[in-house]
Amino acid sequence: MLIILSGSETIHKTFFARKILATLTPDFDVDGYSVNFRSFPYEIKDAQGVTVYKSGSEEFGGVSTLLVGEQGVKSEEGLAVKEKVDTIWIETFLDGMRDNHFANIFVDIESDYGIRTEPGFNWEDKVGQFLHPHTYQDVLNNYQNRKFKYHIISGSFSKTFIDKIKNDIGEDNVIAINIIRHPSVVYRIHEKPESYYISKPTMSIDIDEKKVLLATVNCISLNRFPEITTIKFEDILKSGFITVAGVDIGLPEGHVNFNDLITEWEKEYAELGIIDRTRFDQWNYYFTHTNEFNEYGESTAFPENCFDALGYTPLTYEQIVAPKE
Repeated sequence: MLIILSGSETIHKTFFARKILATLTPDFDVDGYSVNFRSFPYEIKDAQGVTVYKSGSEEFGGVSTLLVGEQGVKSEEGLAVKEKVDTIWIETFLDGMRDNHFANIFVDIESDYGIRTEPGFNWEDKVGQFLHPHTYQDVLNNYQNRKFKYHIISGSFSKTFIDKIKNDIGEDNVIAINIIRHPSVVYRIHEKPESYYISKPTMSIDIDEKKVLLATVNCISLNRFPEITTIKFEDILKSGFITVAGVDIGLPEGHVNFNDLITEWEKEYAELGIIDRTRFDQWNYYFTHTNEFNEYGESTAFPENCFDALGYTPLTYEQIVAPKE
């Protein structure tokens, strides 16, 4: 089963993908030990169901009895088990999530809105800017070579892409999810500090702003189709879970609700003021008066008000960081 996780910028789609895969995949058996990757990063239990390894946190102390043998010396057997588990964690939930995240390479707004009848660009032409394979065939290969029942790809994916892959692997083998988020919030917290762009010369403020725009418009496009499950990030934040394949899946690590709009960490980030009020207000105006900037001419399919198309109303600069009443 292929799960396509498309959505807004700022929601950390790879974090959601990791949590979804870990929850939907049964516990791993490693040399007679049971490994649960639902507990970040993982928990190891022995044959009697006793936890023998778990990373600690600020709230809970860790468990490391797996690594301790007789008389308190290191257990070579335990160390070997942990090394194997670490390999699974890296290959599946770290590198695996990275290698199956495709950013916005498969977005095709013009085709989705019928402005063009054929895909307007060759997806293969954009792959040179990425470190890992990004062709459409790579997506198929990764799915066909999957190790588990569920395989997840994340990023922003057009309806054109979703229809194509349904045709190639079978409609019953695809679950498409569209996580949308309030455009005012996304714009205020997406841009990075200046030091980020200095350290990554291939990125720029302009590129980041285009990423927000493209992902948001793609969310609007997917929101039109009932066969695609669209859910608001705010609803996930409030409930504490997202339902995928009939299973309730908790929020990824670090997604602690602050005011039903942003997480506690995002509140601190927003208050840095990287996006000033003037630019913020310009974004709100742009997205409520899209018809004034519509580059697609007389296309009636394209929304005139992007907030309305997603079921939101603009928020003020202050509302985003205001405590929940």
